[in-house]
This record gives sequence, structure tokens and C-alpha cells, in this order.
Amino acid sequence: MLACVPLGLALLAAPCQGQGSGVETPRNQSTWPRVHADQNADSKRPPPVVTALAAQTGNDLFASAGDDHIVRIWSLAAGALRWRLEGHTAWVRSAEFSPDGRILATAGNDGRVIFWDPQSGVLSRELLAWDSPISAARFSPDGKLLAVVGFQNTLALVDAASGAVLSRIGCPCGDIRTLAFSADGRLLAAAGRSGVIRIWDVQTREKLRDIAAHRRRVHSLVFLADSQTLISGADDRMVGVWNAETGESLQTFSAAPCEVRVLAVLDDQILAVSGSDNHIHLWSLASGEPLGKLAGHTGTVTCLTKTGAVLISGGYDATVRVWPLADLPSNDSLGERTAPAVEAAALRSSAE
Repeated sequence: MLACVPLGLALLAAPCQGQGSGVETPRNQSTWPRVHADQNADSKRPPPVVTALAAQTGNDLFASAGDDHIVRIWSLAAGALRWRLEGHTAWVRSAEFSPDGRILATAGNDGRVIFWDPQSGVLSRELLAWDSPISAARFSPDGKLLAVVGFQNTLALVDAASGAVLSRIGCPCGDIRTLAFSADGRLLAAAGRSGVIRIWDVQTREKLRDIAAHRRRVHSLVFLADSQTLISGADDRMVGVWNAETGESLQTFSAAPCEVRVLAVLDDQILAVSGSDNHIHLWSLASGEPLGKLAGHTGTVTCLTKTGAVLISGGYDATVRVWPLADLPSNDSLGERTAPAVEAAALRSSAE
């Protein structure tokens, strides 16, 4: 069983900029699947597309954001909207919780990174002031650094505590769309329009190598827990698995007809691949073989985040969907049979 949440409609009367408006969590009601539209919504405006998701480690909160400039914080356990955060003035493309869960960092086309307190919904700090869109902002595993990239050829490393820019590093990536820290914090990878992945040593800021990984724009990078294996997905409909230490290609497989927008590692054996064909494809990292797909989105799937025993997805169909991983076949059976497609229950606000 899984849930679909059409995101709330645009506000008719917005709260003061930089503040969050709370939405009371319903009590004594069943949780997912439910639909929670924004209060004071203007039904004449279309719901926002979803281009950013983030889950809070060790808690039940997750954040979603998109083209209506609003960041929404949801309670997964209650199935309810907790906060609607206003502060951005353009499309929000990135959301990331700090490793300790105390900060939610969001960024987008207004060239700003905003830090929010996810418990109170208060805007706590604004960082940077780029004159071009920011596509991704990611915390280092220890939470001390924030790496920021956008529609240019520069990566910024920011001190997360002070907001000071520590380094600006050039990258031959075209407009940079994605970046990832290794789990041990030693390596940082970034990629974009050129298809080249650049890898740096985080401590020295020195370039370690470039990997000519794809023929078209790279949208997603993820490291495995070993801090050595790096996975990339791109518009060329290919997924690549690389040794980040040596640059060696370990495996490549075709995601066609899907132009890949986002990757998520469910564990070190299963990779979720999503993009332009509206599905979430599951692949075995051991064999490079497809295991099945999760179906239900009716537009490009742009973002995935895993928290606990669920996978959360969002996309251009203006919905967030919650997929319990316990509903999938066990790891032991994945190598032997294809996981069936799971059809989403596409609930509508009128059902409330």
C-alpha cells in the first residue's frame, strides 16, 4: 500500500515573508494515505510541481518544495502538513536536512540558500546571493560544510555554522546540476551539462580526477556507503557505476526510455532510478538487472528520498507519494524474480 499527496494549492493570503504558517495535525484519524490541501488555498491556481524532497534523519518530518516558491514540512507519521514556509522568491530546486536534523537548507532560482528551523518553521539564516539559480546544496556528513552549485561553473564550500564562504572551486561541468559527498566526507563529486564528473579531495580542495561519464547532462550523483562507489544518472538514459578513487567504470546500464533525473540507494544492493517516463525503476546493483518498477506518477519523477522503511517521491504531476519498502520483495528474492509494478492510489482533494 502506498499514498499519494497532491500538494496544497497556492496561497490566497500568504503569511509574512520568512515565516512559517503552522497547520494543525489531525488527531484520531488514520494516517497515509490522506490528502491535505493548504488552508486558504486558491483553487483557481494549479498545484505546484515538486522538484525537491528531504527527510529528517531519526524523525518523521520530511520537506517538499517546487515551483510555487513555498517549502512544506510534513509529518510522515501523522500524514499531515506541519509547516508552510515562505521566504524564497522563485522556484525551489533543492532541500536538505543537516545530519543532526536541526536545520533544513533550501535553495533555488532566486540564488539564495535559506536555513530553516524545522521544528518551529522559523527562517534562521540566509546564505549567499548568487545572480543565477542554485540547483543543489548539500551538507557534508559531519554537518560542518555546505556545498552549493548552480547554473554556472563554480562550486562554493560554505561554513555551515558561520555562513562564510570558505572556497570557490571551478568545475568544467557546464551548469552544475548535482553534487554528492562520500559517506566518510573525504570526497566531493559534482556534474552537469558536460557529462563530466569532477571529484575533489574535501580537505585539500584539490581536484583528484575527471570522469567522462555521460554524453548529456548529469542530473544525479550518489555515493554508496563504502565511500568509494559513485553512481551517476543522466539525460543520455544511462546509469554509470564508478570507482571514485580510480575513475574506473565498474558498470553501466541503460535506463531507456527514461531520461534519468534522480537516483536513490535503497540499500547497497538496490538502486531506484527515476525520470522522464514517470516510473521509479528498481535495479540490482550486483547484477545490473532490472527488478521491477513503482508506477503511479503521471509526470516526470524529479526527486526521491528514503527515510526509515519508506521511499518518498515527487514530480511534475504535483504529487508526493509514499512507498513502504516493506511492500517490496525481500532482498533474498530480488535476484530471482521481478518485483511487480505497484500502482499508486491517486487520491484527489475532493475525496477529503
